[in-house]
Amino acid sequence: MTNNENFTDYEVPSTDRPYYLDIDGKRIYVTEEVYRSYKQPIWAEKKRKERERRCQVSNGKGGLKRCEDDCSMCPYFKSGSNLSLDRLYEDYEYEVADKSDSIIDSHIEEEFNQKMMEAVNELGPIDQQIIRSFMDGVSEREIARDTGLSQKAVNKRKKKLFNELREKLEKYR
Repeated sequence: MTNNENFTDYEVPSTDRPYYLDIDGKRIYVTEEVYRSYKQPIWAEKKRKERERRCQVSNGKGGLKRCEDDCSMCPYFKSGSNLSLDRLYEDYEYEVADKSDSIIDSHIEEEFNQKMMEAVNELGPIDQQIIRSFMDGVSEREIARDTGLSQKAVNKRKKKLFNELREKLEKYR
């Protein structure tokens, strides 16, 4: 060290520097502000990785939220995970019933799909794009980017369009 009294030794704790960071094997004492600004990105990345591992479940209001339960005991599957009929049987003793469609059922479904496409074709071009994109599984954010609308506008139009289609196809329920 030096004999200069103005020299600050950051390896020694003080009242104005109660926090420390371990850098290159040395403990450096810093202020709370420096500590938080250094640790913030590390904490954010850790939280992001933890969120990524959690599955999404209903929030009871028609939306989704991250599951807070123990993942090993969770009855839900994380999106993107592989589902298996064997696992359903092992975990829940669930057997898949034979659902061979009868000719009548397949005819009714085909007629419904035809009427649905006719109803969609009657819509304006942007509305058609919104509905078709949503049917393809595109997120509202991506639809908004593609159509040049805000995400909120896409959401409102989507709800309006679904209600409109529901009214047009009421007799097929």
